[in-house]
Parts: sequence; structure tokens; C-alpha cells
Amino acid sequence: MNALILELATKAGLYVDVNGKPWPRNMNGEDIEGAYSKFAELIVLECAKASGGSLGPTDRYHSALRIKERFGIEQSV
Repeated sequence: MNALILELATKAGLYVDVNGKPWPRNMNGEDIEGAYSKFAELIVLECAKASGGSLGPTDRYHSALRIKERFGIEQSV
């Protein structure tokens, strides 16, 4: 798993175990929902940063590549 994803999970309040898997630890249902919501929000903000704010038709492809690269997702053919 990408180090950035682990960092965002930790910032959202999720516990990251020794295998690098984020999960809610000792939380009630409401806290879990809030942590996952915050985690999703942080991911979206990182995507916005990676895109460079350019949303023109010719930049979408390159923005998608930058986002995938930022999260360590291999490019599909």
C-alpha cells in the first residue's frame, strides 16, 4: 500500500496495523463512519492537488495519470 494512503488513513483516525492495513480500532459506529468519511475527504483533496487544478479536456488524461501515480496505482494498458 502506498505510504500516502497510510498517512491519510492515520490522519483520518484509522489504526494502521503492522501489515499496513488501515482499520477502525476501538471505535463505535458513528466514529467509524466519521473516520471513513474523513479518509475519503483527504483522498479527494490529494487528488485535487495532484491534478494541478487543470480540468480542460486535453489535461484530463494527464491529471488522471498524476493522480494514479500519486497513489501508487499502476497504469493499465
